[in-house]
Amino acid sequence: MNILFVTRDFPPRGGGVAVFVENLARQMADRGHDVTVLAPRVPGGRDFTPHGYRVIRCPVWKHLSSVPFLAVSLR
Repeated sequence: MNILFVTRDFPPRGGGVAVFVENLARQMADRGHDVTVLAPRVPGGRDFTPHGYRVIRCPVWKHLSSVPFLAVSLR
């Protein structure tokens, strides 16, 4: 299954949502799913290199300020 996580909090930023999305993406990839995380760029932060899934960094989206994360299954 192809899975896309869209989040505004992801490592190297800390916090509960960042840790949750990272763990969920890793576990889904470990189960054989094709996982991509769409996350904002962090100014001055170092890149985070996950194992088993892709991270696409984008400019910060102001309209996502009230949505902690969204998981979508794409077929």
